[in-house]
Order: sequence, then C-alpha cells, then structure tokens
Amino acid sequence: MLANQLEMNTNSDAPSLLIAAHCLTIRRKTERIGIQELSSMLDDLFRELYFKPSNSTAYLNSLNQIVHAFNSNSIPTLVSLPSHYFFLLVRNAVQSLLQKSCSASQLNSEETSVLRNCIILLENLVKNTNDLSVILPWITDETFVKIIAQSLYHINKIPAVNNNKRLIKPITRLLNMFTGIQERLPWNSHRDLLVPLLQPIINCLTSSTYVQLFQDLKPNSTSLSSIEKFYLIKCPHFLESYNGTNLDETIQEVLEIMLPGYVLILDKHTKTIKQWQHPMMRSIRCLLATLVFAEGCFTSHLNKQSLQSLIDHLLCISKELKLSQNINKSPKTQETILIDAVLAVFILLVYESDALDYIRKCKPAKIFQKLISTSCETTVLNACMMLAYTVDENDIKGSHMDLSRLTVTILNLLNKAVEPSEQTNSPDERTAENIDRDKIQLVEILKGLVKHEKVKKEILKQKTLRFLIECSQKFHGLAKQFLLECIWTLSFDQQAAQQIRQNSDFISELKNILISTVSDNQENNLRFCNSFSRRRNSAVIPSDEVVNDEIHKMADGLLWNLVKRSEFEEKEQKSNEEIKNVHNQKYKYDIMISYCHDDKDMVHKIQEFLADEGFEIFCELNNPQGLTMETQAEAISNSALTILCISNSYKQHNQCQALAEYAFNSKRAVLPIIVRKENKIDGWLNSIVGKNTPIDFTTSDFKIASSSMTELINQHAKKKLPDVKVKTMTPINIEETISSSTPVFFDRQQQKTYEYVISRPTTPGSSSVIVDRIPQVSIHSSSRPTTPGMVPIVSIVSLANPSDQIVLPEEFIRRDTRDSTYRTVLITNWKRKDILDFFFDSNLHIMMPICESMTGRALLRFFQMCQGKPSRLYSQINDELRARFKSVTLPMGVYTRFLIEVDNLLESISETYPILSRPLSSQLQQLSYTPDKFQPTLSQMQSKFMSFGSTTVTPTRVQTVTPNHAQNFTPVQFTQEPEISRTSQVVERTIFRPATAIDEPYNFIVESTEESAAILKQVERYASQLLFLEQKALEQRSMNGFH
Repeated sequence: MLANQLEMNTNSDAPSLLIAAHCLTIRRKTERIGIQELSSMLDDLFRELYFKPSNSTAYLNSLNQIVHAFNSNSIPTLVSLPSHYFFLLVRNAVQSLLQKSCSASQLNSEETSVLRNCIILLENLVKNTNDLSVILPWITDETFVKIIAQSLYHINKIPAVNNNKRLIKPITRLLNMFTGIQERLPWNSHRDLLVPLLQPIINCLTSSTYVQLFQDLKPNSTSLSSIEKFYLIKCPHFLESYNGTNLDETIQEVLEIMLPGYVLILDKHTKTIKQWQHPMMRSIRCLLATLVFAEGCFTSHLNKQSLQSLIDHLLCISKELKLSQNINKSPKTQETILIDAVLAVFILLVYESDALDYIRKCKPAKIFQKLISTSCETTVLNACMMLAYTVDENDIKGSHMDLSRLTVTILNLLNKAVEPSEQTNSPDERTAENIDRDKIQLVEILKGLVKHEKVKKEILKQKTLRFLIECSQKFHGLAKQFLLECIWTLSFDQQAAQQIRQNSDFISELKNILISTVSDNQENNLRFCNSFSRRRNSAVIPSDEVVNDEIHKMADGLLWNLVKRSEFEEKEQKSNEEIKNVHNQKYKYDIMISYCHDDKDMVHKIQEFLADEGFEIFCELNNPQGLTMETQAEAISNSALTILCISNSYKQHNQCQALAEYAFNSKRAVLPIIVRKENKIDGWLNSIVGKNTPIDFTTSDFKIASSSMTELINQHAKKKLPDVKVKTMTPINIEETISSSTPVFFDRQQQKTYEYVISRPTTPGSSSVIVDRIPQVSIHSSSRPTTPGMVPIVSIVSLANPSDQIVLPEEFIRRDTRDSTYRTVLITNWKRKDILDFFFDSNLHIMMPICESMTGRALLRFFQMCQGKPSRLYSQINDELRARFKSVTLPMGVYTRFLIEVDNLLESISETYPILSRPLSSQLQQLSYTPDKFQPTLSQMQSKFMSFGSTTVTPTRVQTVTPNHAQNFTPVQFTQEPEISRTSQVVERTIFRPATAIDEPYNFIVESTEESAAILKQVERYASQLLFLEQKALEQRSMNGFH
C-alpha cells in the first residue's frame, strides 16, 4: 500500500497524498462531516491546488478527483460554505475550459470530464443554497458571464452543431443554473447581472438552427436530443425568467423575424396535434412563452393573414380534447402547462383591436367555457378572462352558458383572493404578488361580463353588491379602478342604485376621491399578467397617474348616477323655465357629439365634415371620457341636437350610456349613427333608439351617409355663417400653428373651462378664423430662435394644464443646429443628434423625449407604425409622456404635424432621384445662385423682398457651378404668388438640400408670410452653406478661365 502511494507521489500528474486522503474521507464520512472539519478540508484542498499551474494536467486531474468526490457524495454541510475560496477555483476552471473550447483547439476527454464535473458541482451548490446573496458576487462575475455568452455565440455559429455535443451539454447546464437563479431572485433584483447572456440567447431563438430543429421535430417523439433541448427548451426558459435591462429594446429588434417564423412553425405542427407527445408539447409551450414578449406588437409585426393564422392555431390547441381532458391542478401536467401558455398569449391579443375583432369573429365562447370546468385554478382564471372579452349577447342567451356557475366561480375566486387562507400546504403556494395579480384579473373579468344585462341580473340576484363595495374600499390601483367601474355598471339598475345610496360610507369615499385621488403604487404594475408570465410592459401598463385619473372618472360617474344627475336635472329644469319666461331658448351649440374613444377615427372624420358644413359643434377630440359627467351633460343641454355614435364599444361604455340616457330622458333631440361594423342595437340602447333607423356609416358611402345626416341635422340646427366657431377639447401648444385642433382645458379644482376654436390652414382668399374667448396667452412662439439655432427658454407650458410647466432636459431646449448634419445625410444614416436637431428645427420639442434614443432607421420604423396604427401609437405616446412629465398630453395637432413633417421629408428625398435622370432641357426653370458680380447685393435682395409684402418667396433651385454650366448663370429669380391675408397663419418652412450628385442643382426653399427681415433671418441660417457654394463656384470659374 505504501509502495503504491510512493509510486503515485512520484508521478507528477497524480493528485497529492493529501488530496487523495481528503477524497477518501469525503466518501467514508459523507453524513458525519461537520462544518468545521469541512472548512479545514477545503482550506487544504485550496492550498494544494493554488500553487499548481491551472492549465497543467496535474491540476486538472486533482481538481477532477475532488469535484467528483463531492458530486458522488452529497455532503449536507457543503451548502453552509458557499462562499469558500475553493469554489472560485472551480469557477475559474470552468471559465478557462470554456474559453479554450471556443478557440480553434478542442477539449480532450480529460478536460471535458473536468468541465462537466465542475459545472455539476456549481449547479448543485446554487440549487441547494437558500441565500443566493452569498454566492451572487462570484457566480455572476462579469468575466465569467461574458465567457458563457461567448460560448453561446460560438454554438450558434457552428453549422454542424451535432459535432459539438461536448460543448452543448455543459452550456445547457450553466444556462439552467442561471435560469434557476433568475426564478428565485425577487423580480426587481435582477438588475444587470446577466445582461451579456440576453443577446446571444435571442440570437439562438431567431436563428435558422432553431427553426430547422423545430421543423424536423417529430410529433410523436418521446425524447429530445441535447441540441433540441438546448434550443427549444433551455433558451426560451432563460428568456422567460429574465427581468434585467435591455429586454424590450433587444426583443423589439427581432420581432419582425421571430413572429412570422414562429407562426410558420405552428402552421406545420398544429396539423398533427393528435399525435403530440410530451416533448412536442413542451417545445410548443416554450415557443408560446417567447411569444409573450411580443406584447402589444402582434398587429404591427404580423400581416393580417399571419395574425389570423396564429389565432387559429391557438384555438386549435385550446379545443383539443387530448389536452383539455388531462388538465390537472397538482401536479401540473404538460397538457396543463401548454393550455396555460396558450391562454396567456390570448390574453395579450385581446388588448390589440384587430386581433380581438378576429377572435370574436371565431366565436370561441364554447371553448373557453369548457376550460372553466377544469380543476386548475390558473386555467379557470384565464379562461374566464377570455370569456369576458369575447362573449357576446348570443352566447349569453344561449342555453349552453351557465351564468350562475360562471358568476359563482368568479366571485368565489375573488373572495379567496381577498381573504386568503392562512394555512397553505399546497406546493403551489400563492405569493402576495400573485394574489394581488389575481385580484386585478378577477375584477377585470367582472368588468367585462357585467356589461351584459343577463350577467348583471345574475350578480344582483346573488346579493353580492355589498361584498363588491367592501372590496372596492380595500383595493387600490387598477383593482379599485376596475371594481368601481363594475359598481357603476350595476348602478344603472334602479334597485341596485338605491341600495348603494344607503351606504353613506361608500358615498363619502366617492366624494373624497373627487377632491383628491391618492397615488396608489403598490398594484398598478401588476396589470393582467398571470402566473405564467410576470413580465411588465410599459406600453400596456398604465402609470399611477393614469390609473388615479381613471379612478376619479369612475367615482364621478358613480356619483352622477347616484346623486348628481337628479340635482343637475332639477337645476336645468329651473333654468329652462326662466328662459321660456323671457324669450325663446337659443342654443350655444348646434351639435354635441357623444362617442367612445375606440371609434375616434370615424368620428373625427364626421366632425370634420360637419365643421366644413358650418355647424357649431361640441366634440372632445382627444378623450371623450376625459371630461366630467356634468360638463358633458351641460353640453347636451346647450346643444340643439345630440349625435350618438353607436358601436359595441359605445354600448358597453358606462359614460356613453349615462349621457345617452340623460339626453333621452331630458327629451333632447337625438340622432343615432352607426360608426363600427358588426354592431347590434339591443339592451339599454334599444329603448333610446326606438323606432328610429340609425344612419349607418359602415355600409353606406361616406358622402351618401353624410348627406342623409345633414338633412336630419338641419331639422334641428340652423347652419351658421362661414366664420364658424367649433368648440373642441383636443390639446395643442399655443406656440404651434393654429392649423390644428385646439383645446378646452378643464380644471377640477377651480372648475374653469378654457375654450378654443378649431380651424384649418387658410388659403388665399379664404375667410379668417374667429377665435372666441381665448385666455391671455401669446400666440407668438417663444421657441423661435433669437439667434440661428438657439432657443432662449428653459421650460414649456404643460399641454394638460396651462398653469403647469414641463421642464425638458437642457439639450432639448437649447440647441445650436447651424452645423447640423441631418440636412446632408440620408435619413437612414441619422444618429441621435440628427433626429433631435430635426425635431428642434421643426418645432416638435414635445416629441424629442419620445424619439431621443432612436436612430434614423428606428425613426422610419416608428413613422411606419404611426401610419399603420395612428390611434394606438398616439395613446402609447401619451402614456409615455405622462410617465415622464406629470399631466402632459400630446396635442393631436402636434402629433399630426409630426406625421406631416416626416412624410414631407421622405417625399422630398424621393423626389430628388427622378430629377437626376431628366435631360437638362426638360427640367423646370432653374434658378441659379449667382457668384461674383452677377450676385445681387443684400440691399438689392432686401428691397426686392420688400416690394412683395406678404408673399411666399421661393428661390426654387440653387445650382452648383461646373465649367459646362458656367454660361447658364442667371440671377436668383423670385416668383410672386397671390397675396395671403395677414390674419391667417401659415407654417414657416425653410428647406436646404444639397445635390445628390455632381452637376445637379441644390434646393433652397423659403416659404413664409412674415416680413422680409424674418425671411432674411431664415436665409441667414444657411449662410455658411451658401457661402461655401459661392466659393466653390468661384474656384471652378477661375480654374476654367472665367473672370
């Protein structure tokens, strides 16, 4: 024995006697090694290894023997020493071997064994350590994480991945280890620990290898290969648990690739759904988990056909009996997890109007109702959510819908969330965050279902109104907002309203909400996300301020139904009697338009038509639900006619119902029009419309429908003169042009209304616009540069409240754009500075915080999204602005002008290229910038400008000089256009675009109705470029003998 040990000791590659002795002790005393003894052993092992070269065979053999002993014998006390220096040696060995594997050299069998055993030891240590904070500093070391990221990039680049299995398996284990860390960390503690792994993981999920592996996967496979498990399972699992930085930015870059590719994968595999085994179910579930990150972007990255195909595939999976019949509560089967994933994607789709319309068209109520009868609580909750958004009156009236069971299920789950059991032995114990999330989702379900009359009656029959009121007094944030909306809907029932009035504490609370809405931060960020996905998305999650504003609206609506409506009607009745005693009533407005914000595109078109016809209109163009009930009721009372813009959204909106009922009960003239397809007039709306046939703008030509509408309106409202005042409430910055809608600001505290007018760009010969009762705010822009490119302001007036100020960052309000490069480079090459300079010169300061992190390509993509879904993008921009600047709202006029400015920019670029191919003789008259003695002096130019007065001065071309064109030089010519009235305001515009090729002309355009001095200031802005052209022209003339 001694001889063998001496022989081993003489072998330099063999472990030392001390290492061999300690490994033997580990095997013999596995359960009996104390913490102190283990600590001493680890100290000895560290010293033995520390003084050996880390890349030597002896070092690797010794380390391999030690970690193999630990892996083969589970020592309970090992997890008590997770921060021992010995584990740093293990981590460093993994790091160096991974680095070697990514180089040209391959690992030999001994090195592969060491890598495998070291990773297993680290994985077990992380798994069994209760306090992750003691190991995070060394296990998430930046260098270590970056080496793993390098390995992920390396795997994705290798064409024949199957030849690299030795690397795939250890990387899979490491990825699994870090996924476990992310799942155990508090959701707000991820920070930047694993950011380097994000991009390579997304690269794997969008690679051709991922798609090919999924396409080749057999539906009846009973197991997955190492490479399939890595790509199809572990990479999506890591992304699902990730909550570090850069997620939204990184994922947005690949959605155009990811979404269509994933739909094609589902196209193939849903056809064989009856053959699916657990490996296929697991892979599909992970694919759907990745789709969750497309929240809010499905309709913008999928065409109509692909979007509908995705929904069809989700419905196909949901209704498959093989899956639904095997849903269990505990343990959760693969079938249960897969159905939960499908429902999670569905829940995201219902918030995108195009997707929701198609889901409703598919009539999926029976599918979701079957899932409600399963034993898994999460599945039941998500299925109820889908029913709330997709069920229609026909489903409610159908014999297959058990409303009693449905409402009892939802109310029982809500009661369980409000009063959770103190003793929970279930392995799926609900955390406080999950319980709060369930509250929000349950009251959102109630909010959707209670809109249906039969469901409302069922809830009232179960005598749960007192319970709902008590819940609303306990809840905060979104949960409170949704529950108050439910109670508001119930209050349209007279018996329910009387019962609510008797609860004096609740009435007092509602009045207190109107006085001051307290900021609720604790639940707003939970939104509708379920246990499947905890992801937060700022594009969908409203800010605390938005939620509190909505709570204010709900309280105002409830008090209107319960108290204020009767008081207001009494006051109006007395006022009308006094008017009749004096003279005939004269209405302030011809028309009041009542509509739901979801239908604003069609309504805005109708409003514009009526404004052109000369009617005086009250119409809130930004958010019709933004004003108080009393303000809008006053508008109805002061209007000769009220137009009801009917749609399913209108029918289900409480404020729309309250206003329509007030107009009807007050015996006001009401004109119903249909503005959205697939609308059915029933319920409360049927009693108001009665026998009148609404004008349908969805089935008739707009001109025909508008003509019919005008004929009916003229019976009640007398058309005004051309100089018509149109009352509107769309916010706009007074600094901007009056060519867009302007606001009525409503101050809750002072109860003051600021009224503006709507107008259109004035053309020569048109009448001026009369502005009525505008507060004393200068309409001259304070943001105009006093010197070229500089703005002497430090803040901008809030667009939501004239008394507030938005303090923008210094770089947004003080910029020198005289030497900006955006005028000379293609928009696709624009950098951040170019974009900010463009917005600054275009006087679009409020858009700068939205686009400050974009490049030129990103700006183009953003512009395309705005064109495709202008309403949705407008709402998202407002949400982001409110999150950064209190109470700010983007004016619709500014938003529209942003679209026009970018559109004009792209038009001007596209127009440049056709000119290049035209013969010189066929070009339009060219105006040359004349150098030397042919150039007019500044005084001559000024006198020429002065002689025009208020004209549009357009030096259309400034031509570069070449020897071939020298003889064509002519003085700059100016064309005089019809004089424009000084009462109108036209946007100034100065455009300077260099030529795109040699010998091609420059464009220099100044459009303005200002005085000559102001025009010259615009010319001065480009003086340096014009001077440069002149110098180049003189050089060319001199070289070619011209003097």
